[in-house]
Amino acid sequence: MNDVPIAREISFEELVDKEARHIILSMIETELDKQNLPLPKESSLEVHINHILANRPDIVETAKQRVDAKLDAYTESLRQIGVNLTVVRPIEIQI
Repeated sequence: MNDVPIAREISFEELVDKEARHIILSMIETELDKQNLPLPKESSLEVHINHILANRPDIVETAKQRVDAKLDAYTESLRQIGVNLTVVRPIEIQI
């Protein structure tokens, strides 16, 4: 059999970014649904998401909290079946 692991490293920041983008997409979908409007095309949607992401640090903070909670739950669930998950988090240094 092949000894290639079926794993990919993903940074904590990448998880937070994905979660923040998911939160923003949900917000946009909810608002457009209220107005009975369709989602914009993918490229336009990406521009809107990037704009909101740049101007709403509170969403990034919420995403960090959600990722932390999910990682805690996943880590515990995996540990119970004998899989040890290691999450590497960068150190924030204030200068």
